[in-house]
Amino acid sequence: MKRTAFILTIWLFVLSLALGGCGNSRKSYEQAKAGTVRYLDKHRTDLLELAGGILLRKSAEEATYGNMLHISYDENAGGLFVIFDIDAQGMLGGQYWGLYYSPDNLFNLSDPPEDRWTRLDEDRCYWQEEDGNNFFAMERLEDHWFFYYRDFDGNVHGLDWAADAATESSVTE
Repeated sequence: MKRTAFILTIWLFVLSLALGGCGNSRKSYEQAKAGTVRYLDKHRTDLLELAGGILLRKSAEEATYGNMLHISYDENAGGLFVIFDIDAQGMLGGQYWGLYYSPDNLFNLSDPPEDRWTRLDEDRCYWQEEDGNNFFAMERLEDHWFFYYRDFDGNVHGLDWAADAATESSVTE
């Protein structure tokens, strides 16, 4: 009996650690952005060299770098872009984020079309599906480098940049 209780206690302890860890592993928008900024700071030279080669070839076929999820090349009416998918979380939806490089220092506003995006200022824009649960956001980190975030579970982090912008403008007045 004591042995069974001991094994059950150990099993419950391990299970609680596992479930507790799952809850803590989800990253907020700000955590994802901070991690991406650190990644850029650490790997800037290599990523810039990689982006330059991809732009010359106009292809990211077979491009890899460290443990990055995916690298792609996009050319659309908005310009040329090299996209570095850094990380993701969740299943069947979830959140995806990373960096992209734009030699022309432009937002990649082709999907959805540019007229559906809300531009809050020269460094931030977002799109939220009216009758759905998709939320996309982009921020300029520095010249030519942008952070992107796509949330297919809805705006689970409650980002409201329009309210933030209104608050910022009322504070500065």
